[in-house]
Amino acid sequence: MITAAEAAPNNLGVVVLSPEASASNVFSFVHRFADEASLAAWEHSDTLRSLLTEAEAFSTLHRQVATGMEAWFTLSGPSSPAVPPRWKMALLTFVIVYALTAIIIPIERAVLPETWSFFATNILTNALIALLLTYLILPATTKLLHPWLYHQPRSS
Repeated sequence: MITAAEAAPNNLGVVVLSPEASASNVFSFVHRFADEASLAAWEHSDTLRSLLTEAEAFSTLHRQVATGMEAWFTLSGPSSPAVPPRWKMALLTFVIVYALTAIIIPIERAVLPETWSFFATNILTNALIALLLTYLILPATTKLLHPWLYHQPRSS
Protein backbone atom coordinates (compact mmCIF):
# COMPACT_ATOMS: atom_id res chain seq x y z
CA MET A 1 0.00 0.00 0.00
CA ILE A 2 2.73 2.45 0.97
CA THR A 3 4.87 1.77 -2.11
CA ALA A 4 1.86 2.03 -4.41
CA ALA A 5 0.62 5.27 -2.81
CA GLU A 6 4.08 6.87 -2.95
CA ALA A 7 4.18 6.15 -6.69
CA ALA A 8 0.85 7.94 -7.26
CA PRO A 9 1.08 11.38 -8.91
CA ASN A 10 1.28 14.35 -6.50
CA ASN A 11 1.62 12.11 -3.46
CA LEU A 12 3.19 14.06 -0.59
CA GLY A 13 3.87 11.02 1.54
CA VAL A 14 2.38 8.26 3.62
CA VAL A 15 2.67 8.03 7.38
CA VAL A 16 1.91 4.88 9.36
CA LEU A 17 0.54 5.50 12.84
CA SER A 18 1.18 2.50 15.05
CA PRO A 19 -0.99 1.75 18.07
CA GLU A 20 0.05 2.85 21.53
CA ALA A 21 1.20 0.08 23.86
CA SER A 22 -2.14 0.00 25.70
CA ALA A 23 -4.29 0.37 22.58
CA SER A 24 -5.59 -2.20 20.15
CA ASN A 25 -3.64 -3.52 17.20
CA VAL A 26 -5.05 -0.89 14.84
CA PHE A 27 -2.55 0.72 12.49
CA SER A 28 -3.52 3.81 10.50
CA PHE A 29 -2.20 5.01 7.15
CA VAL A 30 -2.24 8.75 6.56
CA HIS A 31 -2.02 9.57 2.85
CA ARG A 32 -1.25 13.15 1.84
CA PHE A 33 -1.73 14.53 -1.66
CA ALA A 34 -1.01 17.92 -3.21
CA ASP A 35 -4.64 18.49 -4.18
CA GLU A 36 -8.09 16.93 -4.15
CA ALA A 37 -7.89 15.86 -7.79
CA SER A 38 -4.75 13.80 -7.08
CA LEU A 39 -6.39 12.24 -4.02
CA ALA A 40 -9.50 11.40 -6.06
CA ALA A 41 -7.34 9.83 -8.79
CA TRP A 42 -5.63 7.64 -6.16
CA GLU A 43 -8.92 6.71 -4.49
CA HIS A 44 -10.45 5.65 -7.81
CA SER A 45 -7.37 3.89 -9.15
CA ASP A 46 -7.34 0.22 -10.07
CA THR A 47 -4.21 -0.15 -7.93
CA LEU A 48 -5.94 1.00 -4.73
CA ARG A 49 -9.08 -0.98 -5.54
CA SER A 50 -6.99 -4.14 -5.93
CA LEU A 51 -5.06 -3.49 -2.70
CA LEU A 52 -8.26 -2.83 -0.73
CA THR A 53 -9.82 -6.03 -2.02
CA GLU A 54 -6.73 -7.93 -0.90
CA ALA A 55 -6.71 -6.17 2.51
CA GLU A 56 -10.38 -6.96 3.23
CA ALA A 57 -9.31 -10.42 4.37
CA PHE A 58 -7.48 -9.00 7.40
CA SER A 59 -8.48 -5.35 7.89
CA THR A 60 -11.34 -2.87 7.97
CA LEU A 61 -11.35 0.36 5.99
CA HIS A 62 -11.97 3.56 7.93
CA ARG A 63 -11.68 6.77 5.93
CA GLN A 64 -11.13 10.15 7.55
CA VAL A 65 -10.46 13.39 5.67
CA ALA A 66 -8.60 16.37 7.12
CA THR A 67 -8.07 19.44 4.97
CA GLY A 68 -7.42 22.31 7.38
CA MET A 69 -5.51 22.88 10.59
CA GLU A 70 -6.77 19.55 11.92
CA ALA A 71 -4.33 17.84 9.54
CA TRP A 72 -1.52 19.09 11.80
CA PHE A 73 -2.94 17.30 14.81
CA THR A 74 -2.55 13.57 15.39
CA LEU A 75 -5.47 11.57 14.08
CA SER A 76 -7.07 9.61 16.87
CA GLY A 77 -8.59 6.14 17.09
CA PRO A 78 -12.03 5.16 15.79
CA SER A 79 -13.73 5.68 19.17
CA SER A 80 -12.26 9.17 19.65
CA PRO A 81 -13.41 12.37 17.99
CA ALA A 82 -11.95 12.88 14.51
CA VAL A 83 -10.18 16.08 15.52
CA PRO A 84 -9.78 18.14 18.68
CA PRO A 85 -12.21 21.02 19.24
CA ARG A 86 -11.26 24.02 17.09
CA TRP A 87 -10.79 26.30 20.10
CA LYS A 88 -8.13 23.93 21.48
CA MET A 89 -6.34 23.80 18.13
CA ALA A 90 -6.45 27.61 17.87
CA LEU A 91 -5.21 28.13 21.43
CA LEU A 92 -2.36 25.65 21.08
CA THR A 93 -1.33 27.03 17.68
CA PHE A 94 -1.42 30.63 19.01
CA VAL A 95 0.77 29.79 22.01
CA ILE A 96 3.30 27.91 19.88
CA VAL A 97 3.46 30.55 17.12
CA TYR A 98 3.81 33.32 19.72
CA ALA A 99 6.72 31.49 21.36
CA LEU A 100 8.37 30.76 18.01
CA THR A 101 8.16 34.37 16.83
CA ALA A 102 9.54 35.56 20.18
CA ILE A 103 12.57 33.34 19.55
CA ILE A 104 13.00 33.57 15.76
CA ILE A 105 12.58 37.32 15.21
CA PRO A 106 15.33 38.43 17.66
CA ILE A 107 17.70 35.83 16.17
CA GLU A 108 16.93 37.06 12.65
CA ARG A 109 17.55 40.67 13.70
CA ALA A 110 20.94 39.71 15.14
CA VAL A 111 22.03 37.51 12.22
CA LEU A 112 20.48 38.88 9.02
CA PRO A 113 21.89 41.96 7.28
CA GLU A 114 19.99 45.20 7.91
CA THR A 115 19.59 45.54 4.14
CA TRP A 116 17.02 42.73 4.11
CA SER A 117 13.55 44.12 3.56
CA PHE A 118 10.64 43.47 5.91
CA PHE A 119 9.05 41.26 3.26
CA ALA A 120 12.16 39.08 2.80
CA THR A 121 12.53 38.68 6.56
CA ASN A 122 8.81 37.96 6.89
CA ILE A 123 9.00 35.22 4.26
CA LEU A 124 11.92 33.61 6.10
CA THR A 125 10.13 33.88 9.46
CA ASN A 126 6.94 32.31 8.14
CA ALA A 127 8.81 29.54 6.31
CA LEU A 128 10.70 28.65 9.50
CA ILE A 129 7.51 28.66 11.56
CA ALA A 130 5.62 26.50 9.05
CA LEU A 131 8.46 23.96 8.86
CA LEU A 132 8.97 23.82 12.62
CA LEU A 133 5.22 23.48 13.26
CA THR A 134 4.67 20.80 10.65
CA TYR A 135 7.69 18.59 11.23
CA LEU A 136 8.70 19.09 14.86
CA ILE A 137 6.60 21.08 17.25
CA LEU A 138 2.97 20.18 16.53
CA PRO A 139 3.60 16.42 16.23
CA ALA A 140 5.50 16.43 19.54
CA THR A 141 3.08 18.80 21.28
CA THR A 142 0.06 16.89 20.03
CA LYS A 143 1.49 13.66 21.43
CA LEU A 144 2.35 15.35 24.74
CA LEU A 145 -1.03 17.09 25.07
CA HIS A 146 -3.15 14.29 23.57
CA PRO A 147 -5.19 13.75 26.78
CA TRP A 148 -6.14 17.44 26.91
CA LEU A 149 -6.72 17.88 23.17
CA TYR A 150 -9.02 14.89 22.85
CA HIS A 151 -10.64 14.98 26.29
CA GLN A 152 -14.42 14.76 26.03
CA PRO A 153 -16.43 15.93 29.04
CA ARG A 154 -18.69 13.23 30.43
CA SER A 155 -22.32 13.79 29.66
CA SER A 156 -24.71 13.60 32.59
